[in-house]
Amino acid sequence: MKVNYVVLLFAIVLLSCNGCKEKRQYAPVEPVSIEDQLIEANRNRLQEEQEEILAYISEKGWNMQQTSTGLHYEIYEEGTGKFCEHGRVAVMDYTSTLLDGTPCYSSEKDGQKIFRVGLSDAESGLHELAESLRSGDKARVILPSHRAYGFTGDGVRIPPNSILVYDVQLVDVR
Repeated sequence: MKVNYVVLLFAIVLLSCNGCKEKRQYAPVEPVSIEDQLIEANRNRLQEEQEEILAYISEKGWNMQQTSTGLHYEIYEEGTGKFCEHGRVAVMDYTSTLLDGTPCYSSEKDGQKIFRVGLSDAESGLHELAESLRSGDKARVILPSHRAYGFTGDGVRIPPNSILVYDVQLVDVR
């Protein structure tokens, strides 16, 4: 009995299509590669983050500089020590929070950040910042997610795709 209903349904669909006098014309659609889709998604995410960061900076009334990588920073107290350069060891006191103010890490609880600039595993945005500082400088920096922990977060306190706000002091350059 089920077969008869299937045949009847097929016949109705077939007959209804034959009665159509208009043929629909569809414009050809250019195939979009997965790579192109990912690039566009990343471009959109960067734009969204940029808007969030600029709104945050405006809300705080900070006067920050932006680098070509999207890092925003402001030196609010100048030190008198030597400038940090690529390959030198930077020693930083810091606090880090998410953009919404949620605390992440601090040198007080987790120890100082000590890293060889450009050559070790600190967040890439901190490497970039360090090369703009001299010993004793205090600065605020906002790291877009791609300059912090990226798509994965750190698996502990920093969720994926998080914008981070750091308050740092470059304590020493070795």
